[in-house]
Amino acid sequence: MIGIVFNGGGSRIAAHAGYTIGPLANVKYDQLFGVSAGSIWASVLGFRGPQVGLQVLAEITSTDQIFVKKDDIALIGDLALRRYPGVPYGYGPLRKLIQKYIVGRPSVPVTISRVHINTGYHQHITANPDGTFETDNDALGKVETIEDFQDAIVCSCIIYPMVDGFIAKNGIDGYADGGYREAGPVKIAMENGCTELHICLTGMFSQDSGANGQDGSIIGGTTNLFLAMANENLLNDVDEVIENQNVTSFFYMGTYQGDSNVFDQVDIQANIKTASQVQPVLRNNLKIID
Repeated sequence: MIGIVFNGGGSRIAAHAGYTIGPLANVKYDQLFGVSAGSIWASVLGFRGPQVGLQVLAEITSTDQIFVKKDDIALIGDLALRRYPGVPYGYGPLRKLIQKYIVGRPSVPVTISRVHINTGYHQHITANPDGTFETDNDALGKVETIEDFQDAIVCSCIIYPMVDGFIAKNGIDGYADGGYREAGPVKIAMENGCTELHICLTGMFSQDSGANGQDGSIIGGTTNLFLAMANENLLNDVDEVIENQNVTSFFYMGTYQGDSNVFDQVDIQANIKTASQVQPVLRNNLKIID
């Protein structure tokens, strides 16, 4: 069974688009997996196909089409009224995009992940071609409809506390980015029986997290720490796949331009082109670059 895993990486979702129309174009996959930005691409690919994904990326010209920065009044309202208050960005525009484009049923099972803020536990959610949905732990919240799945994708992409934590309809359960626990859902892919995995990275296999080390603000520091954590998750996930002798694994990676937190059309199109020309690296040939 062949699976494709799309890692998180913000605007580097463009790399996933490039891999899909380039080196992955002739891969006949059975399952798709993704976390954070990778959950969006896995879902768009599974539900609508690569051309719709390319269309969506071509329409994104600025970051506020994904996350909107709040004014002071909104932030004060957060502090007074919200369960997870005081964060500077909201996910409203992203949610509208997901609700618009990820509809219907997927052609193959699509599995994404999110983190339950209340407990810190991890939950994987799968959309099946027959229109049903399942999770690996319903105690962390059931997913029963396409609307529930759309919301789970939103949750997977929220870098709380930079972007609002997602509050479930019951007003109790909160969710955030699956990237807090994994760079990509490789473990569940192997547990599901995948014997061939194509792992799509949004950068190089490196210990360099991408933190700039210059921004002394709370948001800048939080961003740097999140990048460090995400990088450690990446290293661990890759190692776990490489060590599994029962899985043939291929890795896709490249050096991409722009800031992963900034959505810029020039960078998006350049990164799609770069990724489309990447060659897969077989497990035994993968080496960390620093």
